[in-house]
Amino acid sequence: ESPIHLLLDVGALMIELTNEQVAKQWLELLSNNPNIEAAVYFDDNNQLVVRDKSDKVQMLEYSPFKDTMDRCVVYLDDAHTRGTDLKIPRDRKACVTLGNGVTKDRLVQACMRMRMLGNGHSLEFWASHEVDSQIKEGMVNGKYSNGVSKVNKTIRIGVRQVVEWSLENSKVFTEECMPLWASQGVNFAVKEAVNYTNFQEKGGNNNGGNNNAEELKELGEDVCEKEVVELMRLYGTKRSEQLVVNQIEERISKVVEEWNNKKKHEKSLGLIFKAITDQILRHCNKFIMNSKRLGNFLEEEQERELEYEVEEEQMKQEQINLTPVKPILDKKIASIIRNGYGDDRLEEALEFEALLTLPTALRYTSLSRFVKEDKWGKNIYATLDFLRVSIEEELDSG
Repeated sequence: ESPIHLLLDVGALMIELTNEQVAKQWLELLSNNPNIEAAVYFDDNNQLVVRDKSDKVQMLEYSPFKDTMDRCVVYLDDAHTRGTDLKIPRDRKACVTLGNGVTKDRLVQACMRMRMLGNGHSLEFWASHEVDSQIKEGMVNGKYSNGVSKVNKTIRIGVRQVVEWSLENSKVFTEECMPLWASQGVNFAVKEAVNYTNFQEKGGNNNGGNNNAEELKELGEDVCEKEVVELMRLYGTKRSEQLVVNQIEERISKVVEEWNNKKKHEKSLGLIFKAITDQILRHCNKFIMNSKRLGNFLEEEQERELEYEVEEEQMKQEQINLTPVKPILDKKIASIIRNGYGDDRLEEALEFEALLTLPTALRYTSLSRFVKEDKWGKNIYATLDFLRVSIEEELDSG
């Protein structure tokens, strides 16, 4: 079969190795392959680098391998399988790893690093033992399409089953995140209602900063979320499973009750809050109507791992049209070339500035502060042709 040129680790199966270690070990396995000379990967600073077989590492942008990607293998870790755009040569094959919980969006994003998929690019899936068992079990139970081989009656996993498995993971992920989304939606509804009541309803989009200190203090109290929650409120209630929709409705009722006790909010505040929370409840009833969680889970502290993704934006700089200066060979330089190097001819050339010492030649450039007379060799000179290279012309507006 054709060799693998890209490893797209969307399943995060290389968790015991750093990107550098993966690239280094991959090159060691390909040490006898004359067609592969280097490996491309992201370093610890999220910079795209290339490592050759002699362990020399440099930025891909400034490396000769940038234009010879056919001599390289590429490793992209999970975080960089989205948003990374590399010019992959035609007829390349990628390996896409499958780990527990990979969703459809992440899987498709990783596969689309192969821009010519189906038209010069190809890929295959490598799954962990856990994922392999999940898919096969789903095929046996009828959750996924039947993939039993007609030849030897063995279960064969194909692209269709992998896609169905990723869609199931997306469904589970959505169901798990929907309660947190609903909780944050309630907090947003509070801020939106208070914002409308205090700023938009009173004299336009902004009342010009005429709120007094007391009003601003009350506004802060209304929109700020409580940073400290009493333990009794967190864990003092019965820890039994309840419908998530019911818990969201209870959360909304508590907010309304708190507002009613303050007796200072306008009727419009409640109307705006209700309009937003009604939409939240409709979505919850549509997607997680039968989902259950332990009571008061919305009040518990949530700790989540965030993926760090790098977004690169290239800025194109328009080319400036320049006209080169016609070179002119000074007679004194010509004399040195014809008659050889001599003190008298050199002194004459320096006197009439046909030749310049390097600090003198660079005196009107930004390098002048780094060039000192005693730090350079005494026999380094520059001609006027070295200084006068081009004449800038006006850019063609067309």
